[in-house]
Amino acid sequence: MDILKRIIHDTLERKAAADSRQLPTPSTVREPSTNERDAKYLPRNYGLLFCPHGKSYFDVCTSCKRTRKRAHAEYQAFCTRHGLE
Repeated sequence: MDILKRIIHDTLERKAAADSRQLPTPSTVREPSTNERDAKYLPRNYGLLFCPHGKSYFDVCTSCKRTRKRAHAEYQAFCTRHGLE
């Protein structure tokens, strides 16, 4: 009976060791796509103040159909929100 317990214990121990072993890491290196390589660097939080066309929300943008009046309203809202005026 003692031998049977030892065999079961060893089997469970081997299974636990195999389950806790780390997965192999891939040896391939990911290369950036053409779009990623050609993309212009934009600093962190860039999208908070600029539209997708690279213009400030406080400037006129014909692509976004943002008029001078709307740009000024955006500027006023920003200043009010952050206590600048």
